Formats: sequence, structure tokens, C-alpha cells
Amino acid sequence: MGLDAVFGSDDDICPSLVVRCIKDGDITQVIGDIGEQSFCKKGVTCRQCHSKKNSAECNLKYLKDCAAKCEGYGSPV
Repeated sequence: MGLDAVFGSDDDICPSLVVRCIKDGDITQVIGDIGEQSFCKKGVTCRQCHSKKNSAECNLKYLKDCAAKCEGYGSPV
């Protein structure tokens, strides 16, 4: 069994995950979500392809609750 079978290869595609809008960097303060967004492989992990765009969308969608202090946070559930 090769390492690709265990760890995956660089060609693996990351799944789309729900991006939740969290306030003040606190993952317990979920304001809402912006649905499934694309994730890209960076090193050995998957991260949001467009984290700044996702955070901006959170702040626009939840204008009052976020008060421009929300950021997008990827969540598998």
C-alpha cells in the first residue's frame, strides 16, 4: 500500500462545506451560515478557497447581527 492510499494524493479534491458566520472569532457565536462553499487543498488540509469573500458575504447577509465583525468558518456539519 502506497502513501497515496493512506494520505491521498495532491490531486484529491476537497469537499464543499457549510460556511458558518461566527462573530468576533468565537466559534460558539454562530450567527448563521451562507451555505456550502468550495474548499481548496492548502498543504495537507482543506481550507476555504475564498475566505475573504465568504466573510464579506456573512457580514452582508447578517448586517445587523454581525455588525461587520463576522468571519466565515468552515464546518463539516
